[in-house]
Amino acid sequence: MLKKLFIFVLMPMSVCAATLDDAATDYIYGDYQEAISKAYKHRGRADGLYFLGLNYIKIGDYAAARKYFKKILRQFPGSKFTEQARIKMADIYFLEKNFTQAKIMYNEIKRKYKISNFLPLVYLRLAQISAKEGLWRDKNKYLNVIENKYPQSSEMRYVKVLRSHGNYFTVQVGAFSSQENANTIKKELQNRYSVYIVSDIKDNLTIYKVRVGKFQRRKSAQTAYAKLLNEGYPAIIYP
Repeated sequence: MLKKLFIFVLMPMSVCAATLDDAATDYIYGDYQEAISKAYKHRGRADGLYFLGLNYIKIGDYAAARKYFKKILRQFPGSKFTEQARIKMADIYFLEKNFTQAKIMYNEIKRKYKISNFLPLVYLRLAQISAKEGLWRDKNKYLNVIENKYPQSSEMRYVKVLRSHGNYFTVQVGAFSSQENANTIKKELQNRYSVYIVSDIKDNLTIYKVRVGKFQRRKSAQTAYAKLLNEGYPAIIYP
């Protein structure tokens, strides 16, 4: 995993000074402030600006990250980092849950870059946004594009996850490594709600997730979510 991330960070940077290479190492090991300190010396270059943006995303300072990506678009419009900067700006809106603006940017990228290694990611984000908005037909349309055009892409594993979520909203009230504990919560709720358990295997460990309802509209899921929170359950709406 570290090796893959290291390649992802360094590949766009053709000839980096030693300090920027050092910053990449700090990034890999999660020392983002140190990476920022080292990369700041290279803020006059497109790769330095891009790397600063990546690190600011990691620490949750989206305003700072957006500033550096915008600088790439202004100062290095013909750079190979331009497309990546646009995608990262769209990703920031996605992380901020500003799905309207994120969708606009992802669609602009899709129109502007007809041939790109990043298109599977763009289609995945559009599918995720459609799921958040309850636009199930659009969600499946975008997933179909990835499956048909980019079957070897790394995004395929996320396609399978989105498919498994179904075309509905649900409210999760607990996730347990013990099936007995999951059954206990299910019994507490089954007289008042439509409750079910799904199992998920991660790192050879089976997790039992207790969920309530399969709602076509987010508003209905939010009503159930509010009730469950009021009853003391750690509710989360999916997707």
